[in-house]
Amino acid sequence: MTEPIRFYHRNAIREITDAPVTRTVLQYLREDAHCTGTKEGCAEGDCGACTVVVGERNEAGGVDFKAVNACIQFLPTLDGKALFTVEDLRQPDGSLHPVQEAMVECHGLQCGFCTPGFVMSMWSLYEKHGHEQDGAFARRHQQRADRQPVPLHRLSFDRGCGRAHVRSARTQGTGQCCRAGGHARHTHRNDTFHYERAGQRFHAPRTVEALAQIKEAELMNQHAEPFLKDAQALDDFTQVHVSRPHESAHLHVSGRATYTDDIPTVAGTLHAALGLSAKAHAKIVSMSFDKVRATPGVVAIFTADDIPGANDVAPIVHGDDPILADGVVQYVGQPVFIVVATSHETARLAARRAEIIYEELPAILTAQQARAANQSVLPPMKLARGEAGTKIARAAHREAGEMLLGGQEQFYLEGQISYAVPKDDDGMHVYCSTQHPTEMQHLVAHALGIASHNVLIECRRMGGGFGGKERSPVCSHAARRSRHGSCCARSSCARTATTT
Repeated sequence: MTEPIRFYHRNAIREITDAPVTRTVLQYLREDAHCTGTKEGCAEGDCGACTVVVGERNEAGGVDFKAVNACIQFLPTLDGKALFTVEDLRQPDGSLHPVQEAMVECHGLQCGFCTPGFVMSMWSLYEKHGHEQDGAFARRHQQRADRQPVPLHRLSFDRGCGRAHVRSARTQGTGQCCRAGGHARHTHRNDTFHYERAGQRFHAPRTVEALAQIKEAELMNQHAEPFLKDAQALDDFTQVHVSRPHESAHLHVSGRATYTDDIPTVAGTLHAALGLSAKAHAKIVSMSFDKVRATPGVVAIFTADDIPGANDVAPIVHGDDPILADGVVQYVGQPVFIVVATSHETARLAARRAEIIYEELPAILTAQQARAANQSVLPPMKLARGEAGTKIARAAHREAGEMLLGGQEQFYLEGQISYAVPKDDDGMHVYCSTQHPTEMQHLVAHALGIASHNVLIECRRMGGGFGGKERSPVCSHAARRSRHGSCCARSSCARTATTT
């Protein structure tokens, strides 16, 4: 006899009776509870962007708090426990929790996508040890004017001074506050304040002219601001740089910053998943989608033949990067077809049921093999000046050898995600995590065979990019399905399968 899953979440006892056994806590939070502050990054328990805290009563009658990865924690494991997410940390008056405040003031965030995971890991430690700090966190509210930014990776909380500070190697474990235990010296030089402590140097210009001199000499160190308060004691000091929190920091630390995958879906939204190549290089002999169509919830299937416009999203060489493979696959994980279903999970499961017959071709897997076969993505470029060959031949000493750089693709935590909403008069509004909205506008228009002014691309914020999101085939996938069925469509790539 089955029993319901009962657990505490968001100030209430939750009872789940119809969830699949393999449903993860992350899927429950994002899809059922609509708590989108918890993010999906790697989806395999490595990155920590999905960190939540689980509370369980111990033998002493108290509660033990443990930070876990929601993406690999099955929902049934929560039975009899308490679940806490970043949304639970917000205070009754709307203010931030001291842990969240520390992240904001110490500049402990960048794009903010993984920040809720950091916050929850810190909060679990706070719940375990915070009460041993003699109210150090609580007193932070009264000491707001005295706080200074510090490097987050060295942040600790001292019971003596009751404030966040940096521990040096000399004071670690001694119970002494590093600010009270250290003595620093400063010197004047070229209208610039120089500060030295524990073998590190910081430079803070007092005038605009001094700032220019430092920039020209490439001596600027933006970590000078933690010590500006000490510098202000100088009579001739004029501060020219003030560190400000990120404009969205309060949203990042509280999980309220909206990324593309956090946008609430419109009723009737369909979900697209990709069918991916299992071969590195092969001809597609045949494809059978009978088992895919037989899957309950599947609405449509698209291949390269169904693209009305240009089947290409290559940024430089025309035809180098098709939206969907057409006759030949060139790498493992290359998109071959699109499955559209009523849920993302259904679409992903159905895509695996396709039967594709390949005729394998020789695969080039290394740069050395590509050079030997005279295969390149772009024609070789040569930069030459003077008579280099002659000079090298006359050199007294020459060295030859090989060097492997080991370069790898960017690992931005937010995956490729797009949400397409059809508008009137053949219009298309696409929410897309992209670094290049204009290029996405052109690619979607070309793929759909419509004018560019009919396509609107919107990206409020991204969870990392590093050049890997200048273009997004997923954007075209979502738009294709949306226009075909005149309904909203959401498309994303599975992190463990491929990154485009």
